[in-house]
Amino acid sequence: MELAFTIGPSGRVVSQAITRSSGHAALDAAARAILSAVQAPPPPGGRFSTYTIIRFHLD
Repeated sequence: MELAFTIGPSGRVVSQAITRSSGHAALDAAARAILSAVQAPPPPGGRFSTYTIIRFHLD
Protein backbone atom coordinates (compact mmCIF):
# COMPACT_ATOMS: atom_id res chain seq x y z
CA MET A 1 0.00 0.00 0.00
CA GLU A 2 1.18 3.54 -0.68
CA LEU A 3 0.10 6.65 1.21
CA ALA A 4 0.68 10.29 0.33
CA PHE A 5 0.38 12.84 3.13
CA THR A 6 1.16 16.40 4.18
CA ILE A 7 2.26 17.53 7.62
CA GLY A 8 1.11 21.05 8.46
CA PRO A 9 2.61 23.78 10.63
CA SER A 10 1.29 22.17 13.83
CA GLY A 11 3.09 18.89 13.10
CA ARG A 12 -0.20 17.09 12.45
CA VAL A 13 -1.17 15.37 9.21
CA VAL A 14 -3.44 17.84 7.38
CA SER A 15 -4.12 15.74 4.29
CA GLN A 16 -3.69 12.11 3.32
CA ALA A 17 -4.56 9.84 0.42
CA ILE A 18 -4.13 6.18 -0.33
CA THR A 19 -2.38 6.14 -3.69
CA ARG A 20 -2.24 2.34 -3.89
CA SER A 21 -4.69 0.32 -1.81
CA SER A 22 -3.75 -2.82 0.09
CA GLY A 23 -6.86 -4.44 -1.34
CA HIS A 24 -8.37 -4.86 2.14
CA ALA A 25 -10.63 -2.18 3.63
CA ALA A 26 -9.58 -2.95 7.22
CA LEU A 27 -5.87 -2.56 6.42
CA ASP A 28 -6.50 0.68 4.52
CA ALA A 29 -8.47 2.01 7.51
CA ALA A 30 -5.65 1.01 9.89
CA ALA A 31 -3.12 2.91 7.78
CA ARG A 32 -5.36 6.00 7.80
CA ALA A 33 -5.62 5.74 11.59
CA ILE A 34 -1.84 5.56 11.90
CA LEU A 35 -1.43 8.76 9.90
CA SER A 36 -4.17 10.51 11.90
CA ALA A 37 -2.20 9.80 15.09
CA VAL A 38 1.10 11.25 13.82
CA GLN A 39 2.48 14.17 15.81
CA ALA A 40 5.74 15.38 14.27
CA PRO A 41 7.84 18.46 14.98
CA PRO A 42 6.67 21.47 12.96
CA PRO A 43 8.36 21.24 9.56
CA PRO A 44 10.62 24.03 8.27
CA GLY A 45 8.63 26.22 5.92
CA GLY A 46 5.34 25.23 7.54
CA ARG A 47 4.42 22.19 5.41
CA PHE A 48 6.00 18.93 4.36
CA SER A 49 4.54 16.57 1.75
CA THR A 50 5.75 13.05 1.06
CA TYR A 51 4.64 9.48 0.54
CA THR A 52 5.43 6.16 2.14
CA ILE A 53 4.93 2.49 1.52
CA ILE A 54 3.44 0.26 4.20
CA ARG A 55 3.80 -3.50 3.88
CA PHE A 56 1.52 -5.76 5.87
CA HIS A 57 2.49 -9.36 6.55
CA LEU A 58 -0.45 -11.51 7.60
CA ASP A 59 0.11 -14.99 8.97
